[in-house]
Amino acid sequence: EQAQEEQQPQEQQAQAEQQPQEQQANAEQQPQEQQAQAEEQANAEQQPQEQRAQAEEQANAEQQPQEQQAQAEEQANAEQQAQAEQDPAKQQEQAVAEANELLEDVRQHPEATPLAEERMAEARDEMQKAAEALAKDEQQEAQEEMQEAQKDLERLAEHLKGLDQENVLETMEKARDKAEEAADRLEELAQQEQQPQDPQDPQQQQQQEQQAQAQQQPQDPQDPQDPQQQQAQAQAQQQAQNPAEQPQQAQTPAEQREEIAREAETLADWMKRMGETKTEDREKVAEKLNEARKELEAEQLPEDIREAAKDREEGREEQAAEQDRKAAERLREMAKTFEEERKELVKNQLERLAEAEAQTKRLAEEVEREAKEPTPPKPDKPTTNEKLSELAEDYQELQDEKMEELGKRLETEVAPQNLDATGTDGQEVPEDVTQDALEPGARRLRQLIDEIVEREMLIDRDRRVPEEYRPLVDTYFKELSDDARE
Repeated sequence: EQAQEEQQPQEQQAQAEQQPQEQQANAEQQPQEQQAQAEEQANAEQQPQEQRAQAEEQANAEQQPQEQQAQAEEQANAEQQAQAEQDPAKQQEQAVAEANELLEDVRQHPEATPLAEERMAEARDEMQKAAEALAKDEQQEAQEEMQEAQKDLERLAEHLKGLDQENVLETMEKARDKAEEAADRLEELAQQEQQPQDPQDPQQQQQQEQQAQAQQQPQDPQDPQDPQQQQAQAQAQQQAQNPAEQPQQAQTPAEQREEIAREAETLADWMKRMGETKTEDREKVAEKLNEARKELEAEQLPEDIREAAKDREEGREEQAAEQDRKAAERLREMAKTFEEERKELVKNQLERLAEAEAQTKRLAEEVEREAKEPTPPKPDKPTTNEKLSELAEDYQELQDEKMEELGKRLETEVAPQNLDATGTDGQEVPEDVTQDALEPGARRLRQLIDEIVEREMLIDRDRRVPEEYRPLVDTYFKELSDDARE
């Protein structure tokens, strides 16, 4: 027992001494474990990055052939395009293909007429001939065919634009000018052909002789000290290489007559289309145009012009002169008809604009009044909202983009869901429609009226204001003066 008692303090002392050693060992081991955990976490984070890098590297490796293929295709296309640009024949083949597509579009276009289709087909045929000539290396013939195709396409573009009835006033103005010009040209041509042929202008004859001698004689080496001769030679070589830059020869009388006949065809086609468009404000105008077309035999006029040319070629001078005189008279009557009906349309348009402006002002006052003191609806009388709905429709029928936009906005504002009923006995008043809301419409209408009046004053410079517009203009400027005083 005594030995055990003596041993117990020794064991306790040994334990006490061992405990700090264990704590120190644990303390030393803990940073090592934390370091191991940190390294393990770093490895775990690094692994996705390595996987991502490998995936990107693999994607780049897969994308590289695609990029190389795209670059190769792009280079091939560029080379093919460059080759096509250097090859006029291939260019012309492409133009013919596009012309065929355009011809199909013209055939399917609702505004196109048989004459428009015929002219597009002519242009396509000229382009086809040019392509065939280029394939045979016949540069001069190809150039002539391309020039004809270009004229046909320009004529077709103007023709199609005139068939669009959205710009009928502009077309009528152009048709009037074309008819007057055609009549002048026909009369001038007839006078020239009736007069005896004068000897050729000496200066012109000398130039032609010099040109012929230059073509026949071999080209001698030019004096390098003479810059004028060098410049002349360079210009001659450039014109030979570029036929398109050579001055065009004057048209023969037969070619001039054919041009006039083609203009007459266009005018007849425009007049027919205008006569077929019978809207509410154009019904009377359409009737007048149809009557004039039948009276003037507009469709027959081009053939009569060509017949006069044939009579002259065959020596029937008097008959040809009579045909020319009658054709010129018909063209002038056609120009007069276009101008009269154009003015009628302008008058109708001014009346509609003036009425819309007056109605806008009346309704602006009515809306303001109803907002302050609502009044009950009257039997068999339209409400303010119904009047505004009708005004919105009128705005959209004025063939003006801004007025159409204002009309749609007003139509939305007076819709049933936007109305504020003031009571069973009160008038329905649009919530968002105020006097200020109608001001943009009134302002735009004034602008349109002003533009028409100014344009008509420019067209007819001899009179300050055309007589048929004077009452409207006087009323318009009186309202402007009243507004200015207010």
